[in-house]
Amino acid sequence: MDKSIVRQYRRGRIHLRVRKKVLGTPDRPRVAVYRSNKHFYAQAIDDLKGITLASVSTLEKEFKDAFPALEKEYIEKVTKKGKSQEKALKQEKPEKKVEKKGQDKKGAEKPEKSEKAEKPEEKLQQIGKSVLTAILLGKYMARKVAAKGIKHVVFDRGGFLYHGRVKAFADGARDAGLDF
Repeated sequence: MDKSIVRQYRRGRIHLRVRKKVLGTPDRPRVAVYRSNKHFYAQAIDDLKGITLASVSTLEKEFKDAFPALEKEYIEKVTKKGKSQEKALKQEKPEKKVEKKGQDKKGAEKPEKSEKAEKPEEKLQQIGKSVLTAILLGKYMARKVAAKGIKHVVFDRGGFLYHGRVKAFADGARDAGLDF
């Protein structure tokens, strides 16, 4: 059997298993996500009425128009956090450390690891474009749902692992004030 078909079948089984436990109501709708290789989609669904309350996608023109402003806002937020963390690290008094030279199996000395804090610019470079897009899409979804008066949702990962873009979307939505 083709590997991609097996993967889709497995994801479908996992999604059904998750859907048995997750139910969206008018007060607490279900946020279902789907990711393809190129795009990301999310919907806030009221399962009792069977209607979609809000939906977002990387294909939406409104999101594409809002993307530069959201990206700038996110970068400013990350760099502010990074700068305040760097200041806090500088203000801390260095503790006295007893240096022990570690050796590997061959008896050679191990190189010391640097304990510097990661700079925000480096953190942004480590985040891929698709993960950054997922974070911003989560923030966009949270704002769109909040405009309809919804603050609490249940998260349906759609059979995907809670990792990468799926996790980034959830984190972005949480940062924007959506309660899971």
